[in-house]
Amino acid sequence: MLLRAWRAYIQTLNRWPTATQMVQGGFLMGTGDLAAQVLVDGKKRSELEAERAVRFAAIGTFFVAPIIRVWYSALERLVTPMSLSAARATVAKVALDQLAFAPPFQASIIAVIGLAQVMTASTRRRGRGHWCLPIPTFFLLPRVGPEVLAD
Repeated sequence: MLLRAWRAYIQTLNRWPTATQMVQGGFLMGTGDLAAQVLVDGKKRSELEAERAVRFAAIGTFFVAPIIRVWYSALERLVTPMSLSAARATVAKVALDQLAFAPPFQASIIAVIGLAQVMTASTRRRGRGHWCLPIPTFFLLPRVGPEVLAD
């Protein structure tokens, strides 16, 4: 049964790679957040924040997974084992990933998570969710939330 499930997953991944990885990313980030709530925050089942887990699942689905997919596809095209030995290609990929991609990606994911938290807090406080907060403003003025910028 496990082998059948694995084959079905591989077929789905081959047929719809981006969609499969988006579902996978959302599932992993959502369940990862639930695990963090239990193991790190020490919450009991009745105290779990489902909204928070759904927020993380959405970020994984619509932000993290597509970016990671595009980056690793580009990395495969940029660094080919044909132009370098396999060991050098691996070192080059890791170096590019960690030095060129990881810092801005980590900053962007922290900003997106922070923005999602600000949106949720603002919506809860004000009872509405129609506002616009440009990303550059979020970086430059982290203390200014949507309640200040809303109409």
